[in-house]
Amino acid sequence: MKVLESTKDIQVLGKFYLPPFSVNEGSLHHFFIRGGGYYWQILEQLIPIFLNQKTSESVNIYKTVCFAGAGLERIGYIRGIFSPTLQNYLERNINLERVGKEHIQTIYHNSELDKSKLLETKVNKLPTDLHRFISILSCFSKADVVVFNFLGISPIGTEYIFSMVKNIVKEKKYTAIILDDFLDVNNSYDNHTEIQLKK
Repeated sequence: MKVLESTKDIQVLGKFYLPPFSVNEGSLHHFFIRGGGYYWQILEQLIPIFLNQKTSESVNIYKTVCFAGAGLERIGYIRGIFSPTLQNYLERNINLERVGKEHIQTIYHNSELDKSKLLETKVNKLPTDLHRFISILSCFSKADVVVFNFLGISPIGTEYIFSMVKNIVKEKKYTAIILDDFLDVNNSYDNHTEIQLKK
């Protein structure tokens, strides 16, 4: 079953285009954004289209899509002293039935802090890798399709997040869309779409 598709090229910045694609339910779809210094500008154009916030006549969206941003502040919390603790955030934003309690447990296993201290930590003080994974879990708690990237994530963190997301997608039949500027040399994804430079 398709969750997102484009029947025509999507023009980007007047310099690039994204060829027609189809993202299927229960898959890991990799968009290789070969844009060099234009990477962020390309994302700024593509993400609103994927989230159905910007109309594109060639794009059909069949399920709600959620973007897991670089930090938890982007999905409802502010920086500073008003940032909630991890425990408060998990209680308010994570649906255990949708994401699986075992995936929450991996948060504690992959932290240098013990569980009680980690839960008391404010979310704006968490490591970037953990930030991103919790942001992804928050998205999967309310949507079947999640868009994210690995920018700013360590190699170990990337491996951990990818492994966890792959398991969730397989178990729950959700869909993950990864927008990245690294070529997948290990063929880790189910499908690829590569942005093209106009000739």
